[in-house]
Amino acid sequence: MKQISNAFIIGGLFGVVGQLFIFGWTALLGQGNQLVNPLTMVTMGVLGLILFLTGIAPKLEERTTMGVTIPISGMVIAIGGVTFGVKMESGSVGAGAKAGAGLPLRVLGTGALISVILSTVLWFATHGALEIPSDGSSMGPLLDVVLSFVVGGAIAAIAESIMLATKAPIPVLLIVFIVVGAIMAAFNLDALPFMNNGGFIVSLFAAGQAAYETFQVLLIGITPIPFITVLCVYLSVTVLGILAGLLRKPAQ
Repeated sequence: MKQISNAFIIGGLFGVVGQLFIFGWTALLGQGNQLVNPLTMVTMGVLGLILFLTGIAPKLEERTTMGVTIPISGMVIAIGGVTFGVKMESGSVGAGAKAGAGLPLRVLGTGALISVILSTVLWFATHGALEIPSDGSSMGPLLDVVLSFVVGGAIAAIAESIMLATKAPIPVLLIVFIVVGAIMAAFNLDALPFMNNGGFIVSLFAAGQAAYETFQVLLIGITPIPFITVLCVYLSVTVLGILAGLLRKPAQ
């Protein structure tokens, strides 16, 4: 029970930090700018790099696994851990980088591929008439922060509970959460007002949602830019994670 409680608190804090990044990028780029969410996810990736290099991430992971892993910054931490571990074991920087790159390929790549397949099947099944969810409206800055904590904490706590109950491998759980995000997008659940906050947007749910929705835009023939943007976010997270692992120094 303690791990689940810790997951709620830590996941909630990541959600609040994500919401603060959303506020910052919105102030800089303007309300409704489509780059706000992608840039927020990349900024969370930078946060993951900092937490990994400073040694804070391992201390957080001692208290909860999924609370740290479910936010998008957790992918950077996980990639960094794999890169660093293989680099230390093999003594090869190249081997570390290769191993680190393999993790997002298996997790983000597999999750995104399944999301894209779902998007394609549903698009052709509905003859292109499936509605693309629109962004939910803000519920006010203070409520957005509160909801970021609650939603981010709830996602992390649910993930931690599933992990403890099933003993499923963490990469498998991460893929499942990405696909669930795509399914939520298919049924418009991600457009609910209480989902438009940092707690949801910086989670791996949002990775599946983004892959699903942007590929559907591509299928409809509107513009490839959103899908390319999502790919760039995935690539940025991978690069940040590998960089974190390569820069990390062994403990003295």
